[in-house]
Amino acid sequence: MCSLAKRLFVVAMVVSSLALSLQGRATASTTVYTVPNDKAQLRYAMVLRELKDYQKAIKELERLIASYPLSPLKMDAQFYLADTLFLKGDYTEAALQFAQFLENWPASKFQRLAEKRLQAIELLTEPQRWLAHLPEKRPPYYDYLSSLPRKRVPSSYIYALPEKRFPELYWAMSLPPKRRPFYDYMAALPKKRLPSYPYTAYLPERRSPSVDYYMTGLPQRRHPSGEFYLASLPSKRMPSTDVFELPPRRSPSFKPSMFAEKEPRDGITTTRPLKAVQVMLFSGRTLEDVEGEIKRLKTHGIDTIILRVFHNRGDRFYPFVRPARHTPRAGVYFRTSHAPVVADILTPILEMAHREGIRVFAWMTTRYANYGIEHIGELACRGYDVRKERYFRCRGLDLFNDTVVEHIKALYRDLAKYPIDGILFQDDLILKYNEGLTPVAIRRFKEETGLELEPSRLYRIREDSIITYTPLFWQWATWKNNRIIHIIDELKRTVRELNPDVKFAINLMYENLTSPSNALAWFSQDIEKVAQKGFDYYAIMAYQKQISDELRKDMAEVEKLILKMTDRAKRIVGVPDKILIKLQTIDWKTGRPLAERDIIKLAKKVKKMGVSVAVVPYRYDFPYAELAGSHDN
Repeated sequence: MCSLAKRLFVVAMVVSSLALSLQGRATASTTVYTVPNDKAQLRYAMVLRELKDYQKAIKELERLIASYPLSPLKMDAQFYLADTLFLKGDYTEAALQFAQFLENWPASKFQRLAEKRLQAIELLTEPQRWLAHLPEKRPPYYDYLSSLPRKRVPSSYIYALPEKRFPELYWAMSLPPKRRPFYDYMAALPKKRLPSYPYTAYLPERRSPSVDYYMTGLPQRRHPSGEFYLASLPSKRMPSTDVFELPPRRSPSFKPSMFAEKEPRDGITTTRPLKAVQVMLFSGRTLEDVEGEIKRLKTHGIDTIILRVFHNRGDRFYPFVRPARHTPRAGVYFRTSHAPVVADILTPILEMAHREGIRVFAWMTTRYANYGIEHIGELACRGYDVRKERYFRCRGLDLFNDTVVEHIKALYRDLAKYPIDGILFQDDLILKYNEGLTPVAIRRFKEETGLELEPSRLYRIREDSIITYTPLFWQWATWKNNRIIHIIDELKRTVRELNPDVKFAINLMYENLTSPSNALAWFSQDIEKVAQKGFDYYAIMAYQKQISDELRKDMAEVEKLILKMTDRAKRIVGVPDKILIKLQTIDWKTGRPLAERDIIKLAKKVKKMGVSVAVVPYRYDFPYAELAGSHDN
């Protein structure tokens, strides 16, 4: 009888929900304005869940999210959508939805349950990998679990584990520091068996002396060291992992904007796909050797060289440059009176490349171009340490200071005097989540918005020590992005006054396409706004090995992700030729070459989508003929 009564109750709920839904639609057809019937929609979806008709429930929840984007029930709908996918057994899609939910609502009433579901999915899909991370002194039920095949790991048993998942972490942390065998076990693991971030986060600093060991433990974020990671940095100079645990409080809507190809100006050809190499160093020790390398690139079908024309302290000199005692240890590789000149390599390389019909893009820094003015404190960038609650001097220049902008413009004006074919803005044209809080920026922000820019009003630290963002932070991040775009416009205008044929490309972090809210928070970048500025090329730093390490995905998953990123970039920009997908040829951490076969395979798939491709950095031994010809294969 109880079962019959329950079924009658469920049927009654279905009829009631449908009646409310139909009533709402009827009202909408006869009046100008009606209150959205989102409650009835959610109720109907929940009834379908009770009936275990998960497929229909998923459709109804998706319809609610799409039909009522401003509904206060949107959070509930997104959680139940992920949870219904979990109940249905679609663990891959459920994991994506739960991750998106936690990104959008990191402090909601469903937070803990969503995190538990994600951990359950990890155990259900790959229990052996998870169990391999357990400490040696494990309770008996660990051995029981490890003896089961994947399909026989019961979900009910999973929920019986202490703390609902990752029990060994809590077990170890309950011990006094001197009695934690967990640490000894972790420190003894080889790098290939190094487990995920929740474990390494609890290792004391002395137990992670190796830079590679330490950096591997960072969660899904890159090391903020530009495009090339210096593996020789000591552990004490590594960034805090807290920086990389910043879950944004919202996720800005992602609406692709289509932009038609602009009409070419007189003397300028329309944008065409590039077959490019980005050169950090040539191999040749003389200019004659370099000319041979350029001819070889031409023979192999490369049509564009992206040449590094800046030199930061600690960078390697080009082998054919013979630094003397008086040679600056930081500066530029072109003639200028506004920065130390290491050597003028641009003149001979332009002549060599143009003789072979190869275009040359000058790869030039912006914010880090403090060459010769490093000692002027008021021009320096300033950041804020959220945990220590104090300001610090961060790397590079203050982009809100007009004197700084004029300094950078002067450098680019001298660069424009060369017959370069294009300019690639280095990836230092960013401001991280806690950078840019200079006195000039604070004053300007108040003048333009009327709001006080106090660090205490930008960040919140949760009970679990995670840094989160306030609504004011998002307004500030958008404001910083607008400032960067303004500087880009100024630099483009400055260059084209002297060289109107120059093409422009900008480096963009891959998060612009995988997580736009993170790109805005972490780097003050927004690809949709940049796309409105009509760049000739949008250089997506789709560094496959880096993405694999940061997102903890295998290369097959990364390839699919890069193809999705490429497709999304095409929709935003509107002109496939303008998309420049950059693939890495070495491992940033170790400096070791990556397998050419894998790079060529990925390049073929990307180029079939009609976009440009570049490899970085240039390697003499790389099979460029296969890369250049991959579009036709």
